[in-house]
Amino acid sequence: MKRCLFKREIDGWASWGRVFQCIEAFEPLIADIFVRHGLTYETISNLTPGTNAVFLAGAYVVKIFAPAQSGIIPDTAELSGIRHALDVGVAAPKIICHGVINDRYDFPYLVMEHIEGIEAGDKIHALPGGEKQAFAAAIRALTDKLNVPYKGTGIADNVAENARVNTRWDVFPPALKSEVMEKASALSSDSFVYVHGDLTGENVLITEDGGIRVIDFGDSHIAPASYEWPPLILELFRCDPILIRAFLGREPDNDMIETLTQAVMIHDFGAGFVRDLCHRTGAKYETVLTSGNIAAMMRRVLAVQ
Repeated sequence: MKRCLFKREIDGWASWGRVFQCIEAFEPLIADIFVRHGLTYETISNLTPGTNAVFLAGAYVVKIFAPAQSGIIPDTAELSGIRHALDVGVAAPKIICHGVINDRYDFPYLVMEHIEGIEAGDKIHALPGGEKQAFAAAIRALTDKLNVPYKGTGIADNVAENARVNTRWDVFPPALKSEVMEKASALSSDSFVYVHGDLTGENVLITEDGGIRVIDFGDSHIAPASYEWPPLILELFRCDPILIRAFLGREPDNDMIETLTQAVMIHDFGAGFVRDLCHRTGAKYETVLTSGNIAAMMRRVLAVQ
């Protein structure tokens, strides 16, 4: 008979959403993990919510992945992504331990060092121009290291299939979803590389010494390198022209708009970026029928003629 340290019931995504930030529900699991690996903690607190249950326990970040009963199939993208980053020389959290707790549900878990830093999204937009340029250039150097052919395992991804089952596009006209599928199906995996996939203001940290650290590798993909652009340009950089120019090494132009638009259409969170563009430009969802409509909104918010 299985133990039952975890007392709550998980029977779908909504039930997971109600519990995944509850310290009381997860502390018995965390305590068991720490005993298993000889670790100690005094207090547990919440960290920025995402898909999985993430807590700060003493000096460690504990990520407990949603079990299969949540409707999400657990994978090893986070662990594999961190290993890839460290292998190519990108600063990422040190892995302390990982495994699976076989309790009421099977919970994969990952314990990492906690990196002290300020979320870049809270800091970079108040920097003077020269420091913005230096930050964006450092991000470009970081992505150049990350976005290389992937030789490891654990990130077996199919961009076209992800696009096919991505219901986030359902708020837009069917014609747009059809074009999303066409773009994804036409991709050639010959040029695919590792991508972090979620380089947002929350997942890039600036340490006290000015260093850059990347966290949350759970959305790692094998995809075109441009897959990295939508969260980076639209969320981390917030369309700031100084940051974009320094990252690209040139003025934003129509080629850049085309690349960014295509990347949005194949991105797991692409529909969310398009919704944000609609809100910024005042466009109605029902008027976004083609990639050309997305590109037009891009030109407007990025001030590209």
